[in-house]
Amino acid sequence: PDGFNVGFNVNKAGGQTIFHTHIHVIPRYTNDVLNPKGGVRNVIPEKGDYTKKRRKRSYKKEENTILVAYLRDKEAFLIAQNEHWYRIPVNSAPKIIAEGNLKYLALYQPSIFGHEKYTIRWYAQITKINIVKRIDLLPHESYHPKRNEMYYKIEFEQLEALPEPITSDKGHRPLFIPTSEKKFFNTTNLNDLFNDSHIEDLLWEELKKEEILAERQYIVSTGKHKTAFTVFLDFAIFCKDQNIDVECDGDSYHLAEKDVKYDKKRQNELESLGWSVLRFTTYQIEYEIDECINTIKNTINEKGGLLEPKNPDKVRYFPKDQVGLF
Repeated sequence: PDGFNVGFNVNKAGGQTIFHTHIHVIPRYTNDVLNPKGGVRNVIPEKGDYTKKRRKRSYKKEENTILVAYLRDKEAFLIAQNEHWYRIPVNSAPKIIAEGNLKYLALYQPSIFGHEKYTIRWYAQITKINIVKRIDLLPHESYHPKRNEMYYKIEFEQLEALPEPITSDKGHRPLFIPTSEKKFFNTTNLNDLFNDSHIEDLLWEELKKEEILAERQYIVSTGKHKTAFTVFLDFAIFCKDQNIDVECDGDSYHLAEKDVKYDKKRQNELESLGWSVLRFTTYQIEYEIDECINTIKNTINEKGGLLEPKNPDKVRYFPKDQVGLF
């Protein structure tokens, strides 16, 4: 051997599985890993090469004051257009409503709207929010099983049209997207609206710089009926041979035992559907974003190249001289 690592594992948190005193002596060889610097410190990946210069990406989150809502049918749009209100069940409403920060409501039009599908064209300033029974909103549906359930009735001024619609190439099924005024009024891309995770925003900005096309919070459903399992992908990247799910693992959420179990089940479900899954930690995105982007580029090349949403016959690869420069 060209070298050795010597160490103990102490208690469950330290990786110990056999509870008697023993020492690990691990033979090491030149080039057995890409970068051996840090030695045993690499049990926590981001703590390995502590001599490397790192720059934390800055980020400033804007307050969410706009709610993009899904138009379930054309009747809901006619009500919004003519009567100036929209309904949301109280028990499934986004928390921004109860927080009292909402100023505007915007409307997302799904596939039933034909040539206007997958767009946000209309928005309005909110004037009042009340809680009422469904039967009071829709008295002609007195037979409906949810007639006595409580709903938010969001009232607003006349709908206004955006100068240019906000669009989605792939089409989303978002029920609600809370977003900021800065994001809403300065984009034509639905993926720019998401405003809940700073690490997702940091990665999204880098993906755009590299022209890596992705869909944020893309919904994938697995199974049927009682076994159905619906997941939201942080970033869905569509490739010729195999699609990629890129996940941003926030430190606080993904360390709890129940969340780790959910993530494993989720990954197994996605892989059974043919998805390849990449995961990056908060530390990696904040300090090692270049390495994250290189990993994504390499994986895209391995999966047959990046598909163009408006021209599915066109495939894009990343030349080797653009990968691994960092």
